[in-house]
Amino acid sequence: IEEAYTILGFPDKRKEYDRVKGFNQDQKPLVSPLQKSAFVAPKPEFVMEKSNDLVSSTMNEQPKIDRPAAFRYEDYASNQSEARVSKVTALKKFQLEYPIDDSMEKRIEGCVEFSGSFLQEIRNYKKVPIERMVDMLKISKTYLNAIETNDLKKLPAEVYVRGFVVQYAKCLKLNAEMVATSYMAHLKKIKTP
Repeated sequence: IEEAYTILGFPDKRKEYDRVKGFNQDQKPLVSPLQKSAFVAPKPEFVMEKSNDLVSSTMNEQPKIDRPAAFRYEDYASNQSEARVSKVTALKKFQLEYPIDDSMEKRIEGCVEFSGSFLQEIRNYKKVPIERMVDMLKISKTYLNAIETNDLKKLPAEVYVRGFVVQYAKCLKLNAEMVATSYMAHLKKIKTP
């Protein structure tokens, strides 16, 4: 990404890149800031036309070039409305509705070591079935069950487990980093005989 930025972020380097790759050969050359001050645009000519006792002025302009479809405002506006719709859909998808139990909320707030069984207890408290978790997180049911039962044999590599637990915690509206760090420390304790 850095290399792409260093090439594409600067007009001179971008021009050289385009020249080498054979892109944009039919376009006008880029004008540097020093050349811009010396460049004087031609003044448009105004033509007076008389029609039906009304006088109107039109500019002699070059014909307008149709913009590529990717840059049309109409497409941009429709993409924005689609993004709003998908955001609303996502909010509904990840919304949790459950009766609040003060004692359980205090247990969650005071917890410093999250185990799989406690995560499962939180999931059940927040009324999220495992099938819904699978749908929301796009993580297999096998891995979610293995996380909740601390089944080391069925869990993938630690880096994946951490990522899964972060997503699991976010889905349940918990402090994701704290839960993941705590859960990984819990797994290390289990591994050590």
